[in-house]
Amino acid sequence: MKAKPGIVFLSLVIAQLFCGKAFAQVLYVTDRGANKVIRGIPGCSAVDDLVSVDLDSPRPTALDVANGKIYWADLGSRKIQRANLDGTGPVEDLITTGLLFPIEIALDLQLDMIYWTEAALHKIQRANQEIPPGENAANRTDIEDVVDTGLSCPHGIALSSVDDMLYWSDPCAGKIQRTSRSNPIVIEDIASVDTGFAVSVALDSEAGKVYWADNSGAKIKRAPADGSGPVEDLVTGSLSSPESIAIDPGSRKIYWVDEGTRFVQRAGLEIPLGENASNRTDIELVLSTGLVLPAGIALDPPPPILYGDMNGDGVVDGGDIQGFLEAVLGTSGRITSPVAPRERKPTAQEDSPRFSYCDSINP
Repeated sequence: MKAKPGIVFLSLVIAQLFCGKAFAQVLYVTDRGANKVIRGIPGCSAVDDLVSVDLDSPRPTALDVANGKIYWADLGSRKIQRANLDGTGPVEDLITTGLLFPIEIALDLQLDMIYWTEAALHKIQRANQEIPPGENAANRTDIEDVVDTGLSCPHGIALSSVDDMLYWSDPCAGKIQRTSRSNPIVIEDIASVDTGFAVSVALDSEAGKVYWADNSGAKIKRAPADGSGPVEDLVTGSLSSPESIAIDPGSRKIYWVDEGTRFVQRAGLEIPLGENASNRTDIELVLSTGLVLPAGIALDPPPPILYGDMNGDGVVDGGDIQGFLEAVLGTSGRITSPVAPRERKPTAQEDSPRFSYCDSINP
């Protein structure tokens, strides 16, 4: 972990500008091979180790930007943990009891809840983001079963930002499913996954689409979120073992980490005209160095202060660093305040571990 939040933030922004990526997404990737959570910028080779201690096969990751936190499930230690987005402070254990195979997490930032899939217990569970007063990660009493019947090995999970629906993949059952968060009685089948192994799930809530990574089939697919239409292949070329996906609604792109190629890549949410899922030409390499077994991905847009021509020359490039420094540092040359937290719609981007079988997690 790093020690100085202002310097960590400033170094990331400087990297954005000198990489020519002043408007880039910031990527957060869990690497279960290196036992790290890293941070990087699309198209810029430099990465920052955000968390490199107290990890044992970290899986998915989710962000609470307003409160400066990053969350993940740690499969090896059977924990749900979090850390500060600015790199300060220790890793916090949030849940250390009752977990056998925690896979993917999602955050309900309106109600301050953590949701996760528990493959070995065949459940979807939730708890508050904060441990109840007087309790700890081992004895907290607020853990609830949301769905505890009809599941085989739930993996990916995503929460809609426009309604009450909770989505997940169950690759051992070959299904993408959903239910209501507030009244999880009826389970709806959204799509059948007859072949492959559907792991990570992501939503484009406003467009009404659910996306998933097919790990063993080496595909990224989507379907209408209400189950009303057919399954579409979105990406079938250049993939080996896609592990986790994340949607950027603003740029209309989908990002993924591939454990086989050890790359982070992205493409448009729509296949270019005249092309198809296997020959589309808009696939971009986002990050190709420093990854061992990338397992999860989350996205954070750049701070609003970076949006604009900071030095007034009509071009957004590395020269805008002076205007940025004046805005953030002030005349004294010292960091006067961090960029104010911004509001955004909650998203759920997380990963699921790779399996070629189901029996090992169905005791």
